[in-house]
Amino acid sequence: MRRTVMRFAQKTSQRHGERLDSSSGFPDAAQWALTVGLGTLIPGFALFKLFTVTGAVEAEKGAQEELARHQRHQEAAYAVQAPPGRHEVKSSKSSL
Repeated sequence: MRRTVMRFAQKTSQRHGERLDSSSGFPDAAQWALTVGLGTLIPGFALFKLFTVTGAVEAEKGAQEELARHQRHQEAAYAVQAPPGRHEVKSSKSSL
């Protein structure tokens, strides 16, 4: 086993002497910027697009419109029941 380890160590030490030519291609900083930038922007854009496509924004707008419609309905019902000359609108919030 020791003999195998020694042979492996000799082969790997010979490989470390060989260097690749780093002058071709992008610099390391540019490669990291591309990796981190694209790894953040692409999934972020996909999540944003899915959020808008699935209708989550539209559902929120619909809920707000429904609440406003309900409030108008309550105000109209109170105006019909109010005595003549008195058209105040009750607040939907109760005071404690």
